[in-house]
Amino acid sequence: EMCIRDRYQRRVLFFFALSYKTVQMFSAKLRPFRLHGESFLPLLELLTDAAEFDGLPVRHNEEILNLHLATLLPFKPTNSDMASPHVKSLLLLLSYFLDIPFPIADFITDTKSVLDQCVRVVQGMIAIAQNKGQLDTLLALINVLQMIVQGMWICDPPLLQLSRKSLSIKNILSLRDKGITHLQHVMGMSEKEIQRMVGKNVASEIKRFPDITVETELVRGTESGSSPNKLAEGEMLLTVKLQKVNGPVSYTHLTLPTICSV
Repeated sequence: EMCIRDRYQRRVLFFFALSYKTVQMFSAKLRPFRLHGESFLPLLELLTDAAEFDGLPVRHNEEILNLHLATLLPFKPTNSDMASPHVKSLLLLLSYFLDIPFPIADFITDTKSVLDQCVRVVQGMIAIAQNKGQLDTLLALINVLQMIVQGMWICDPPLLQLSRKSLSIKNILSLRDKGITHLQHVMGMSEKEIQRMVGKNVASEIKRFPDITVETELVRGTESGSSPNKLAEGEMLLTVKLQKVNGPVSYTHLTLPTICSV
């Protein structure tokens, strides 16, 4: 019989609206991750093994299409059951990252369903990794979350964040030869310069990207607890301030205070 006894697990379960089976599986199977040199595939397999993907439809004869899709991927799933909704979820997610075309239109709808679940499931994984003290696993999961939001592999050229219809690999290689490898390099140019180098469509797309500055402040507690925020010894208060400096709103900020113990 499966049950949740840990208070932190219950908090994760309710906060992210996850199945108790998912929380228990992550607590048991999340392991230390080598941030450099290890494939993200085990984390993605664990993610798509969550109970939240049990209901993804695998239609009649779709296991044949899933097998075909698997042959197009550079990563091979550990589970070879192509009729499994979890394997299909993994294949759709990998295809989404790698921009591989789907064989049928139904897969586009299914991918949207998978992505709708992914963010909160990964956030639950991050919370559990944090509670287990697995820093490298936590950082790897943050990369996975970034991959899901941006629809690209973590090692892809950053300029691929722009529409692939507007900017081809040939354009990216041309920009790289000129020393332009990141969005920040392009955003620092004038609109006319951008149009001359990559075209009008890309220039208008770049203007929609937010330009945000980040400030951080770390306050440590003292033995006497006499710090301005009354922190005890071993506690730290991390404040992150985000300031938007472009777009229709000239100034906005968000302050995120977090207290942690060491």
